[in-house]
Amino acid sequence: EKNIMLTTDLVNAALGLIGSDRIENPKLVNPFVPGALGYRSTEPDILLTNDRDDDEPRDRISIEVQHEDKRVFKDRLVLYVARLTSNMARKGEKPRLENLNVVGFQFFDAFPESANYRHTVQLRNQEQQVYFDRQTVTLIEVEKFFKNSERFAGDSSRLAQWLRAIDALNREAAFREFANAPVSRGLQNW
Repeated sequence: EKNIMLTTDLVNAALGLIGSDRIENPKLVNPFVPGALGYRSTEPDILLTNDRDDDEPRDRISIEVQHEDKRVFKDRLVLYVARLTSNMARKGEKPRLENLNVVGFQFFDAFPESANYRHTVQLRNQEQQVYFDRQTVTLIEVEKFFKNSERFAGDSSRLAQWLRAIDALNREAAFREFANAPVSRGLQNW
């Protein structure tokens, strides 16, 4: 709870949100999502909500960190999206779906043929037109970012700053290389 603004900055960076699209009013919520049909419950690592104007649907942001390339991860991810979406509908009320963003930080390749380390997955038709824009899965291939450090050396995006800063924290390295980055100043107090 005390680091909610750091978490929010990381999520904004992962989702590429800037300006008025940024998450500004985050609230941590209980990540437990009850199971249905006898299947086990879902529990993302972190679950946030973000209220917007009355005309706009609220945002629901699920953050998942996955270290192992388990064969069922893709299935689990699709199940997370379905569970989080169905949990938005209230019995006896007309469904008003919120914006759902599932952010997955993966330490394995989801798209081995792609040179990118950040991927946006949405429901699209055969002409690549987005069918439903309020449901997005963003996958960050952390391992790919570091394995190809030369390729991404010039990447100064907020997300790249975050990945480098978290890596420095994990290695217990000094923040000298990121001393001027706002991410590092915030993480030093984390």
